Amino acid sequence: MNYADESLFTREKSILEEIRKYLTDGSHDVAGMRDCLSRMAGEYAQLLKTMQKIVKIGDAQAREMKQRESELHLLLDNARQGFLSFGRDLLVNKQYSQECTRIFNRKIFNLNVC
Repeated sequence: MNYADESLFTREKSILEEIRKYLTDGSHDVAGMRDCLSRMAGEYAQLLKTMQKIVKIGDAQAREMKQRESELHLLLDNARQGFLSFGRDLLVNKQYSQECTRIFNRKIFNLNVC
């Protein structure tokens, strides 16, 4: 499911617009307003559950990525090879191993190697 998709919040937006209408038109239909607020509370509770799941999944993915990054750095540091990636104008984007520091006798991030 794409959570950035506008259609995800269609029900919530509809109820919100209905409540805004009650507030701006001066209507004193308390029963109608109570019904809208009740539906909005239910939708809000559901939305909070969904957001909690998204955050929980995101946190788990972030932990997994950090673990894999750590393992990759450990592997590259012990490979006795220098690994670099380059951006524009041959500037070093990333230095992936301690061997690079040894070869160049310093950190070379964001330097031009030419």
